[in-house]
This record gives sequence, structure tokens and C-alpha cells, in this order.
Amino acid sequence: MRRRLMGMGALVALAATVCLGGCTSPTSTQGLDAAGLQQVREELDLQWEWVLAVDPTASRPEVEIVRLLMPEEWAPVTAECLRTQGFPDVTARFDGGVTPGTLAQGQLGAYQLATYTCAAMYPIDPKYRQPLDEQQLRALYDHYAGPLTACLEGIGLSVADPPSFEVFKETFATAETWNPVAGAVGSDFDAYQRVYAECDLTPAGLYDR
Repeated sequence: MRRRLMGMGALVALAATVCLGGCTSPTSTQGLDAAGLQQVREELDLQWEWVLAVDPTASRPEVEIVRLLMPEEWAPVTAECLRTQGFPDVTARFDGGVTPGTLAQGQLGAYQLATYTCAAMYPIDPKYRQPLDEQQLRALYDHYAGPLTACLEGIGLSVADPPSFEVFKETFATAETWNPVAGAVGSDFDAYQRVYAECDLTPAGLYDR
């Protein structure tokens, strides 16, 4: 399994489930602290707005967290969840997204509700949403400039010289962020597929610091 942009960390499983939506606050989170739980709730609040945009009459369900996901798990787990929710044509894409397939007329509201339900059952661990500190940025920069660049060049792609670490740090998470993949691949879809299949996009343990 190749590491995606937000990195690979230890899988966090919840031995006890946490109720989200209209229920009261849980008494135990089994590893999800109050700040993390609040972040998950805020993300679900935003996703529920997407449901209401399609179906203003929808009733928000109470959903229990099954487990927290690493970013690279999200697409296959979500696709499988959506299939169990009644959308058999959903597939996971190589780039970490999902494709719904063909939806019958009038199914969009039900699909959005199913998407919300799966997001609540299988949220990405909030630790992967946190801003990177300087040590993590240094590890990411060294990986970009070293192993990732070597992998890209090894499959025949041309990589521009990296900026200094200071420039990388100052522009990170902006439109100016240096990412060797974007510059090397451009709009070549086949090249993207090969990169995702053959290269680790982030260093191991980036979020386990």
C-alpha cells in the first residue's frame, strides 16, 4: 500500500463506538480525545450541509463510529460502505477518491445521505488533519527531495530542483507549495497512475511524531 499525501500512521481502532449526530456526548472515546471528536463533528456538520442542499427535508441519523481510518484507507473503505448502503456501482479510484457510477434518477439525495453515513462510520483520524510542525515539514521535505524524487526519476520523469527548506516551509499549504509529483507529471493521467502505484508519496511515520 502506497502512502498518500497525508502520510501513513498507525491504524487507530475504537473498541467502543462513539455516537455522532443528534446524540449526547460520549462518555468514552477510546483514543479520540475531545478536540479530535469535535473536529470529526465539525467535518460531519459540513457534510450534512451537502445532504440538505440536495434534500432539505432529510433527517440527520445517529451514527456510530466503527473505526478511524488512515487516509489511504478512505477510498476502499468508503466504496465498500456505500455498496452496502445500496449503491453497488461505487468504486475506489487510484488517487484516493470514489466514483459513484450511474445513479438512477432521484437517487442523488439517498446517495448523499449514504455518503454522510459512511463518513460518520469511518472518519479519517483527526491527527492526519493537523498542521505539520517543523520537524514533520523537514521530514516531508527530505522525502520529497530524496526518495520521492529518486522514484520519479526512476520511472522516467523529470523533476525540477527543489527550493530551499525555508522556502518550502514558508509556502507549505499554499498555491506555491513545492510538490515534485505535480511538476513532474503535469496533466498526464497515465503518469499519475504509475506514480501512485510505484512511489511512496510521504515518508513512513510522518504523523507518529
